[in-house]
Amino acid sequence: MNTTINEKNTFATWEVINPTIIPITCWEVLSEEIDGEHSFLIEYYKKCRRGQAPYIVGRELATQLEGLIQLIINPPGDVVFNLDRPHKRIKFIESEIKHFEAPFAGDPFILSLWQKAYIEALFGFLYLEEEIDEYVNLFQESILLIARKNGKTPFIAAIVLADWFCGEMGYKALCASNNYEQASLLFDCINYFREESKRIEKVTRANIKGIFFGNPKQKKKHGKHTRQNKGSIKKMSAKGTGREGRNIKTAAADEIHEAVENTMFLQIQTSLSTQKNPLYIEITTDGTIREGYLDQRKEYFRKILTGVEVNRRILIWLYTQDSEDEVYR
Repeated sequence: MNTTINEKNTFATWEVINPTIIPITCWEVLSEEIDGEHSFLIEYYKKCRRGQAPYIVGRELATQLEGLIQLIINPPGDVVFNLDRPHKRIKFIESEIKHFEAPFAGDPFILSLWQKAYIEALFGFLYLEEEIDEYVNLFQESILLIARKNGKTPFIAAIVLADWFCGEMGYKALCASNNYEQASLLFDCINYFREESKRIEKVTRANIKGIFFGNPKQKKKHGKHTRQNKGSIKKMSAKGTGREGRNIKTAAADEIHEAVENTMFLQIQTSLSTQKNPLYIEITTDGTIREGYLDQRKEYFRKILTGVEVNRRILIWLYTQDSEDEVYR
C-alpha cells in the first residue's frame, strides 16, 4: 500500500507490507506530545514519513512504525502508552553512561533519535495482564537488525545497564551470543559503562562471575543499591556449559546471525518463562549463514509484519533496504 506525500517539493513514498494496516492521513499535524511530554517515537515516525535523509527506512520498519503509531492513537482496551519508563531509561543513559573508546572516550552517551524511538517503543507500551491484574511490557521480545558499525552492541549494553539499575530488586540479566568472545563484548561493554560512571561504580562490583550490586566500600548495608539486592548481570555462550536452570528477567543475544541452530536461544527463553515481565532482545547484522537461526527468525518475523501470523508481543525493528536506489537518495 502506497501513500505519496508532496511537501515543499519533496516526494516520499510510505509503503507498508501488511494489507490490514492503512497509513494514517494528516500525519503532518500529529502531535508529538503525550501527556505534556515529547515523544521521540512520534517524531521519528514523522521524519521517516517525509523520507528525507537520514530518515529513510524500508517497508518492513515502516510497517512496524505505522502499527506503533496507530496503537498510540487508537489503543485496544488492554494496552496503554506511557513515557515515564522509557524516558527514565533515556535520561539515565544520557546522564550516567559515558563512552570508553577513542575518539569519544569520556563523552556522554547521547542517543540518536532512532535509538530514543526504539527505547520508547520497547518500554512505553504496557499490557494489562489479566491473570495478575498488572500492567507489564507489551513487548516481551524484540529483534534489532541493523548494518555493521552503527553501534548496536554499545546501544543494547546501555539499555541493559539502565534497565538493570532502574529495575526492581533481584533483577538478573544475561548477555549471550553464539561464542564466548562475542558474549564477552556485550558484557564487557556494560562493565566499562559501569566503571565510567561514579554513581554506578560506587554501588556495584564486578568479578569473573558477573556484575553485582554492592561495593565493599559501601557503608550502607540495606536497600536496592546494596549487597541486599541479589540482582546480577552475567554472560553465556552457545558453546559453554551450565546453560540450563537459570532464572533471568532480561536476556540480550548478540550477533545471532552466526548461529546455526537454536538450542541456546530456546534455553534462554525457557529461563525467562518464570518471570511475569520478561524481556528478550536479539541484535544482529544480516549474516551469510543460510537456513540458520536468523533466517528462521526472519521468516517468522516477516509473517507477523505481513499479517500472516499474529503476535503483538514482539517488537520487530529491521533496518533493511527495499532497493539499491535507497543508497543514492
